[in-house]
Amino acid sequence: MPGFRTLLVALLALPVAAHAATRVQAAPVPPEMRSTAFTVTVNGKPVDVAHAAANYEFVSFDVNGPVEMAITAAEPGFWDRGVDIQPWRLGLRPVRKGQTIRFHLAGVAKLSISRPGDFLNYAHMLFLFAGTPPPPPPTGPNVRTLRAGVHHESLNPKSGETIYLEPGAYIFGSLNLWKVENVKVLGRGTIVYEGSQDPNADEGWMQKPDWHCIGALQARKVEIDGLTCIVRARTWSIQMK
Repeated sequence: MPGFRTLLVALLALPVAAHAATRVQAAPVPPEMRSTAFTVTVNGKPVDVAHAAANYEFVSFDVNGPVEMAITAAEPGFWDRGVDIQPWRLGLRPVRKGQTIRFHLAGVAKLSISRPGDFLNYAHMLFLFAGTPPPPPPTGPNVRTLRAGVHHESLNPKSGETIYLEPGAYIFGSLNLWKVENVKVLGRGTIVYEGSQDPNADEGWMQKPDWHCIGALQARKVEIDGLTCIVRARTWSIQMK
């Protein structure tokens, strides 16, 4: 049955073609943020890993389909106690070979990858953020764009303003939304908050500018989408009133 054989070959080829068509979009991580604890590839393509804080690293990229993940730990014997990928409901069971683990990721997901028994601040964890490709950057007279790279400044948008963080933009500061309205903060950038809070006292509840990664007071009609927040101080990640 020549026709049936042709159809069967076409059907078998579909998964391969779909896998090959998956696009992986990732921005480089600047030297100030780059981690050497793990090496990560997505469909065989290297993706930079960033250092968050303490023993926490993260990798961020956008995909439009399934991908094959490979994660190599720099520390010898790092995976000897096993691998724990959460959320457990996804049922991800990696295959280990030496320093490298591999697993199939069906698409968009947020994962934490560690070892059994690791917990709290003693855990050495890799966070994996696989997102959906964002819409095109906004345009218009009230749009401010922060390019990829390192920016040492806080963001203080005005009413009616849109701030767009390009993929790979790292903002060392805060996002302060103080008595504003109709504000959008969009993109694929990262805000790194390194505050001056006393590590031995509870001052994180205080509400004032530059005291949290994201802080807001009497702000209305605010949209925040696609950003990553890193807190390297004893304070709340987000406080809004």
